[in-house]
Order: sequence, then structure tokens, then C-alpha cells
Amino acid sequence: MGGAVVASSNLPEAHYYNPALLAYHEGDEDVGQDNHFNFDMVLQGSGPIDSLMDFYDEEYDVVVTEAVEAFNATPGPASADLVLSAVEDMDAAADELGKAPVDFDGTIGFSFNLPGDHEGGTFFMASRMVGNEKATITDADQAVLEDYRQAMIFVSSGGAEGDGTAIDRVFVNGELVDPKEFLTSTARVSGVAVTEFGLAFGKAFEFGGLPVALGITPKAQRFIVYSQVLDFADDIIEIDYAENADSFVRANLDLGATVDLQDGYRIGLSVKDVFKQDYTAENGASFSMGPRARLGGALNRDAFTLAADLDLLTSPSWMGEGESQELALGGAYRPTNWVELRGGYRFDIQSNLPDMFSLGAGFQMSRFNADLSYAIGNDYQGIGMKMGWAF
Repeated sequence: MGGAVVASSNLPEAHYYNPALLAYHEGDEDVGQDNHFNFDMVLQGSGPIDSLMDFYDEEYDVVVTEAVEAFNATPGPASADLVLSAVEDMDAAADELGKAPVDFDGTIGFSFNLPGDHEGGTFFMASRMVGNEKATITDADQAVLEDYRQAMIFVSSGGAEGDGTAIDRVFVNGELVDPKEFLTSTARVSGVAVTEFGLAFGKAFEFGGLPVALGITPKAQRFIVYSQVLDFADDIIEIDYAENADSFVRANLDLGATVDLQDGYRIGLSVKDVFKQDYTAENGASFSMGPRARLGGALNRDAFTLAADLDLLTSPSWMGEGESQELALGGAYRPTNWVELRGGYRFDIQSNLPDMFSLGAGFQMSRFNADLSYAIGNDYQGIGMKMGWAF
């Protein structure tokens, strides 16, 4: 629903968004057997992700070195074509990576939901990783790779094509030099991983004649902060996680409240990560998180739900790319009691996050439920999956 969940999330996911929603269960769970075990996964990202994956999976830097060594062992048109192909692949990938940063955000979680009569609790464990890669591709490096390209075309064609003057710039004492010896481009890879263990509680009661629910989620958080600068001139370009990561543990708290008005209208308020976390690791990586206050409203009917959420404060980016403040709109339609169709839209008032449209569908089959969702925006894609079992 585009993230419009503070007043509309269902019980199995309430601990993520607003613990007060855990109180929206009627009857004894021993009779209804409404306990839930749930598994959730969300993957989303933006930027030239395919180019980044290709760069590491295909090991373009290693392929270039091997092609140069093969050429020096047996110079000729065939080995020149191998160098040409390797250089062009590396140049194309580097060019894509230099156009825009790559951002990745992934979450995986498990939860046990134990509802009661107008109250409920959830034990959960969730891990979220946010990563960023930003390459700085220099004009000098692009000129170097173009020299290799022209020189190899010249050798492969027997001098009929290419630029023969490039030969003097890429050969030393009759041998082809590995182009990585000339490269000055770099890429900074940063990431934050947060693992949470928590207990969420929600309780409903009346206040001033209105149904009110309050929720609280005490939790422990383990943070791992990673940052490394990769040099394209290195013999092997690889991530050294052990030497460039730092970790720490903190306690935190989520709070939530809802008020039910007449005719199916509900207002919700949640504050995630009440205690702000600011941290600078020994490797120089900085990290900032919370608090995040979010106001939501929903109209609930048997067949449909309409919802809207608004961040009341700007929230710092985990990786320092700028603050965000989201407005989310969403709706759900239930044509039967075992199918739910959803759609949503998210907009960042601060213009630091891409606009996002999302679609999703949930299915209930006896005691098994499954949910799939897809989101797309400007250079942004995301998928979500949830499976659960009632017992």
C-alpha cells in the first residue's frame, strides 16, 4: 500500500509499523487459533545495479589482466581481440557505474504473533541492510581505456583500422602493459546492517467514549557499519569486510497509538526508534538513525481499505545522502475473504528519495497465507514476499 500502514497494517505485520495495531483482535486465541508465524523479505534498490553485479561476478579486472598476459605470451590478432573484448566490457561497466550511485535496501524477518481479546504481542527478529556504492570514474581513465581499445583494433586489423599512435602509450619495451597500472578511478562502498530482537505489545481500551489502543516495542539493536574505498588499480578489486567494518549494540524503543472514530475511520501515530543513534566508526563511516514520527489515517470497510501516512519530521538517511519526509497513499480491495489486492504511491517531500508506485496481492488458503508485492519508480525497483501460518 505504498507504505501507508500506520493505521491500516494487519496483525502479523503490526509490530513493524505500529504496535498499537496488535490490539485489533477479538476473542480468545485458544478458541480461534489465531497465533501466527511469519516470514518476511523485502529487496529494493536503485541505480545501475546490474552493472555493479556484472563487474564483480564477471571479474572484469581479472579478465583484463589475464587477457594482457595471454597477449604478451602469444601476440597476434586473436589475443588482441581478447584484450579488446575485456577492455570494452570493463569500460562499459565503469561508464555505467560512474553515471549514478547504486543503492540497496534489503530486509528479512521472522515473527511470532500471539493475539488475545483486544490485546496482543509479537516476538520478532529482523535484519535490515542498507548499502551504497558510488564510483568516481576519471576522464584520464576513460582516455587510457580508449587508447587500449584503439591499439588492439590496430593490432587485430593488421594496421587497417584503429589508432596506431596509441601503441606507444600502451606498450613498454615491446610488451603490453596491464591497463590497471594507469587507472586512478575509485569506488566507495558503504553499508549499515541492523539486526533487531524485540517484543511488541498492544492493548485496547476506551477513552472519552472512543476506542483507543496503545502499543510499545522494547528492542535490542546490533549495528554493523562498513565503509571501504576500492581502487581500480589494485591487482584484485575485492571487498575486505573484516578490515573495514565496525559494530555496536544499543537498546531502543518504538511507540504507537490509534483512535477509532465513527464509520470505520481510524487515526494512528507511531514513533520508530525513539532514541536517536549517531555513530562514527573507526574507518570513518558515519551513521544516523531515528526517531521517526509518522501520522496515519485509514478508512476500513469489509471490502476495501483506504489509507494515507505522513512523516511528521524529516528523517536522516542511514548513509548520509540527505533527509527524507514521506507522504504515502494506498488502498486495498478484498473481492473475497481469501484474496486482497493492493496499490500504493510514495512521495518524498524533501525530494531525496525516488517516487514509488507499488502493487501487491495477498492470499489466504486455510491456515496458510502468502503475499507478493512489486514496486517501481524512477530508476528504482523493489520486491516483497511474505509467508505465514496460523496455529
